[in-house]
Amino acid sequence: MKRALAVGALTMVTAGCSRVVEGQYRMAEQSRVKDAVSTYEQARSRGDTVAVCVAAGAVASAYTDAHDQSNQQAWNARRKEDCHSAYIALTPSATPPRAHALDGSR
Repeated sequence: MKRALAVGALTMVTAGCSRVVEGQYRMAEQSRVKDAVSTYEQARSRGDTVAVCVAAGAVASAYTDAHDQSNQQAWNARRKEDCHSAYIALTPSATPPRAHALDGSR
């Protein structure tokens, strides 16, 4: 009987701990998203197109880790646009890869 009570008490304590750990994990995910968005905004304010591209990918990754598919997809789309802008900024005389696909050349 004492053993059953001890097992029951241990089960209740362990269940409570798992909820605490889960809550801390969610807070860490949210913090990572917040930090990634902050880094993105700083890169945009500096006008650093390559850093913006990289930071947008980091935000998308943070949302992936947080299991937030809608925001992850939105940030992947933003990353694609930002990386395209970085490509254009770095190679102004080159034809962007997207243009080749549109005109059928290559």
